[in-house]
Parts: sequence; C-alpha cells; structure tokens
Amino acid sequence: MLAVSQGTCVQCQAPHASGVMRCNQNGLNDLNVCADPGVPENGFRTPSGGVFFESSVTRFHCQDGFKLKGSTKRLCMKYFNGTLGWVPSDRPVCIQEDCRIPQIEDAEIHNKTYRHGDKLIITCHEGFKIRYPDLYNMVSLCRDDGTWDNLPICQGCLRPLASSNGYVNISEFQTSFPVGTVIAYRCFPGFKLEGSGYIECLHNLIWSSSPPRCLALEVSALRQALAIMSSGPSVVSSALSPIFLMSKCRLELEPGPLSLEAIHLVYFVQNTLQSSRKVI
Repeated sequence: MLAVSQGTCVQCQAPHASGVMRCNQNGLNDLNVCADPGVPENGFRTPSGGVFFESSVTRFHCQDGFKLKGSTKRLCMKYFNGTLGWVPSDRPVCIQEDCRIPQIEDAEIHNKTYRHGDKLIITCHEGFKIRYPDLYNMVSLCRDDGTWDNLPICQGCLRPLASSNGYVNISEFQTSFPVGTVIAYRCFPGFKLEGSGYIECLHNLIWSSSPPRCLALEVSALRQALAIMSSGPSVVSSALSPIFLMSKCRLELEPGPLSLEAIHLVYFVQNTLQSSRKVI
C-alpha cells in the first residue's frame, strides 16, 4: 500500500482490524481504535459514523415493528493483550416484534403466529357471542407496535340485578352468562316474590324478563306464621297437613284466611330447625 508522508511516497503494510491508519515517517500505522460496530438490519445506531476510540460507546435502535435482540449498547475497550474490541462482542439484531397472546375471557385463540399483520383467529365458548368495538370492522390485526387493533370480546347476558331482600343461584364473581342460562330468584323470610322466579338468557343476549322484586309480607301473614310456630312442635308438625292449615290455624290461631306466604314461612323455619339439629 502507498501513502504520502511529509511529501514523500512511502510503502507500508495494510492494517489488520480497524481499517483506520495514520501516516508517519515510517509509513502508515494502525490508530488505536475499534473496528466499525456495524448497523443492525431494520435498525440504526448512534453515533452513525466516525472513529471509535477507546471508551467510545455506540447505541443501537430498531425501526417501528421491530425489537432489539441483544445489548442496546457496546463499549470500545482494551483487552489484556493490548488490542481494542467491542464489549459485548456479539452484535445486536432487530427482529420483528410480535403481538402478545390476547387474554379474552370465554374464548379460544387459534393463532400459530402473532406477527405484524396477522389476523386474530378466535372462537367464543358455547353460549357466548363475539363482539368487536368497531361494528363495521369484524377483524382484529396485530399492529406494527406489537398491540392488537379492534380486539373483540366474547359476550353473554350481563349480570342481572338482585333484590336486596333476596338471593340468586349464581356466583357473586360471575359477570357474563351464556345463552340458555336460567337464574332462580328467592326471597328471604318475611318477603314475597313479585314477578317471575326464573329468568333465562336469550339468543339476543337479553334476559327473558325483568328481575323480580322481594316485597315485605303483610302483617297478617307474619302473624299467622308466628301463631303456628308458637303453638308448639306438634302444631308445627301438623302444619304439613292441608286440612289442618285450612281449619285449625285459620279458626283457632289467627282469624282470617290463611295466606300462602304464611305457610311458606312455616316450612322455611321448620326446615331450618331440622337442619340445625342434624348439624348438632
């Protein structure tokens, strides 16, 4: 290799690693620098050029839709043998950024890949129907920033209201119900049900009727029930007989017609007492 040194053409040996040379009286010598660290495909580095002397730091970045695999920066440092090199030695690369697997309740995801541009393949569990935020776009795509566009949900009937004076046969944590679900309503003692005791989730994801209410029993019904229970175990046991209820209770214990609510209340108390004895 030929170079000019102080106006004289001299012969020198080509450098080994750095590719950067300086000219002196004896020819060209290697500068004390690190080799070019390179630029990752689909990415860039800072600084983008220049000479990398000892202790120089270069940082690596990726374009949108890609993420860096490897160290974000490399340091030019001197090894024990006196040569310069990059630490870490491995060059980082930019790989395409995948979307995370979406967590959708009551659904199954069937995608094998989750790359930029992939369409979400999803089926809802039986009784649930897919719903997209954008009603005019029934597709969810993996965007170049690693997020999903127009992510759907699998929806059932929303949790119905429950009376403060009653209870339902569903978990307190369940918020969505598949088509065909039947919910039963019951009232606490001293209250009666107004409306249907059962509602069903229909195919249009609407309940078959409005939730019933639990209304307080009339005083006469409570009085009749208390009269039956205060007459002793034999009377309560006899309350299981319709004939007794229509005659004995009505005529002797409490005037007036015996209400169905009073009978239900007696049955409830009796069953509760029997259950308590079994536990003891």
